[in-house]
Amino acid sequence: MPTDAELGNGHGRALARNGRRLARLLRPVARPYVAAALALAFATLATYAAPLVVGMGMDVAVGASAGLDGADTNAVRSATPPWLAPLGARLAAFEPRTAIWVAAALALALTLVGGVLQYLRGRLVAESAESVAARLRDDLHAHLLRLPHDTLDGHEHGDVVQRCTSDVETTRAFVATQAPEVARAATMLAVAFALLASLDVRYALLSMASYPLIIGLAIVFFRGVRTLFQAVDEAEGRLTGVIQENLSGAQVVRAFAASGAEVEKFEGANSDFRDRTVRWVDKLGAYWSTSDLICLGQVLAVLGYGAFAVRAGEMTVGLFFTFVTTTSLTVFPVRQIGRVLTELGRATVALDRVFELLDADEEVEGLVPVERARRIEVRGLRFAYQRTGDEAADAATDGSARTDSKGLVLDGLDLVLEPGRRVALVGPPGSGKSSLIEVLLRNRPYAGGSVQVDGRELAGLDPAWIRSQLALVSQRPFLFSSSLAENLRVAAPGATHADLERVCEIASIHSTVAAYPKGYETVIGERGVDLSGGQRQRLSIARALLEDAPFLLLDDALSAVDTSTERAILDRLPKGEERGVLLVTHRLSGAADADEIVVLDRGRVVERGTHAELLACAGTYAELWGEQSSGGSARLVDDVAPRSEAHAAHDRPQLGDEEAPR
Repeated sequence: MPTDAELGNGHGRALARNGRRLARLLRPVARPYVAAALALAFATLATYAAPLVVGMGMDVAVGASAGLDGADTNAVRSATPPWLAPLGARLAAFEPRTAIWVAAALALALTLVGGVLQYLRGRLVAESAESVAARLRDDLHAHLLRLPHDTLDGHEHGDVVQRCTSDVETTRAFVATQAPEVARAATMLAVAFALLASLDVRYALLSMASYPLIIGLAIVFFRGVRTLFQAVDEAEGRLTGVIQENLSGAQVVRAFAASGAEVEKFEGANSDFRDRTVRWVDKLGAYWSTSDLICLGQVLAVLGYGAFAVRAGEMTVGLFFTFVTTTSLTVFPVRQIGRVLTELGRATVALDRVFELLDADEEVEGLVPVERARRIEVRGLRFAYQRTGDEAADAATDGSARTDSKGLVLDGLDLVLEPGRRVALVGPPGSGKSSLIEVLLRNRPYAGGSVQVDGRELAGLDPAWIRSQLALVSQRPFLFSSSLAENLRVAAPGATHADLERVCEIASIHSTVAAYPKGYETVIGERGVDLSGGQRQRLSIARALLEDAPFLLLDDALSAVDTSTERAILDRLPKGEERGVLLVTHRLSGAADADEIVVLDRGRVVERGTHAELLACAGTYAELWGEQSSGGSARLVDDVAPRSEAHAAHDRPQLGDEEAPR
């Protein structure tokens, strides 16, 4: 285990690192922050000047200039510092009652000035903090969209949401409240000590005797609870992830009557979050009660010493009032340093989590060709997923990725895609079909071989450009919680209504949309939950066609529609030189008309050719074709890869497929 010194050094490095990061974030709002600092300085001066003036007025009112009980005037310490002697003389020129009213009026004016300056400081800091938080959220969102697929897969989505919301809010609160509070406490401490020392050095030292103890206790407390903050934050992230999963998979939970298990899972995460929070609150309560005791002891010490000095004739009532009021104004803001350091611990953890995402390497930009892609040539492609030990064990258990002895999902794959040419990729689950699409989209790097686009290596091309050349319809289509038209226009924001109707006719979804009361302006639920699986797939096909990319990738994109609808859609797809199609499918009827059919098994090509050629070979393809065409559907269903949750929920006759959104 690390020693205390090592932990201290680690916290120190974290503070320094996050301090530099905060400085970069605050740079665009440096002017408002400087103005807020100046307002704070003048507000503090006004705050402490008020009790000082009142003390001077009290001395005049009780006749301090004549001494106390006949004592020597020079031996009595008054509330008038040497640098305010002219003001003291002016107050002394008034009648005692008038002097106290004049002093009270001056104190009220100073308090009002201090209040206005404090408001100005608060507003400037709040606006600056909101700007910092908004910029941080913008940076996070833009950065997340540019992260590699593997990096995003390495984080739970609930945890990512937690970092982008709660952790950013913690940072905003620190910039808006806690950091200014540190500056306020430090300024008040410096001004108060300078003021009191000018009146009585010994009394000034006594009034601040407990401050090193308070600050030291706060530092020790901060070091002890920082790890607790991180544990609480991570527990909250796990809790958020469970909630997000349950909301996204509500249909599956209900379909399998699994609400009891999900409730137990949530209760476990919730209990863990509660227990960690209680441990943190326990330590927080111990700190506040201890610091309260110290602060009250400090005030009592000042009161006791002052009362004794006044009784002994060593100081005036006005000076006693000034010391007691100034100490009370100072001790509790200094005590708040502990709370600030507490929040500093949370902010440090939050910044670490936020910048862990921001520091992740983005996708490397590459060459952006001017012309549209015309040919994609895959030669000897070798690919393997970068998995952790647990992920690899899970994959081996559920069969989600069949690999060879070298761990390769694709091994020596050759393939050519060209506009006007349709290639079908078939094979058992885990044979590498969808993995090829991941490679083509540059979502994952390949281990060997070559993938060239018009003679240029895929790894050197810009990811955004290559994706603009490939219109994808995945086996788990994603739809936004907006209108049907807005979902379609994701691919082409400038598309006209006629364009929407054209692609929806090709995808056999236009008649369904036209039957809705609001047509293309019908709003669907999150992830398209109001649509059936077949409707989601067909709408996603229409969206891909609207993109007008030279290549169309259909990754088991017709699994939720009946065979007649599948045939109609495939027959309507653009032919000739318009675009090339890569069709990944388990339903061989959709592959029969392809220019080339490639049969994969464990990442290797075992057969290739046209439908007629493969039937003549009497191999794996011919066997599967015979089973499917003769009604042997049991094996087909068993061989189909696990579908998305939406597909599972709608794995039934499509009688309601033309109904309005549920």
